[in-house]
Amino acid sequence: MRYFWRILQVEQVYKNDEEQFLHSHILPYPINMMIAKYTQMNKTTSIFDSTAGSGALLVGTNPKVTHANETCVLKRTTTSSRYNQLFL
Repeated sequence: MRYFWRILQVEQVYKNDEEQFLHSHILPYPINMMIAKYTQMNKTTSIFDSTAGSGALLVGTNPKVTHANETCVLKRTTTSSRYNQLFL
């Protein structure tokens, strides 16, 4: 993973939220569900996702203990309808 983040991850700068939204990449839900099961997200007492993104990585969490942060205006409404607290 260190190699990926240091060498392969491309730094992208967007002019606005719409451009960021159009270039976002989403993991397939079966992979997200495997991650949730492996990390036992449904048994945790609190979860904070500092970027939220599409919310796909939080698919296996308990919405009552999940706090998400979404900076993209286009994604706020869908994210806020799913999680307990949304930091703007």
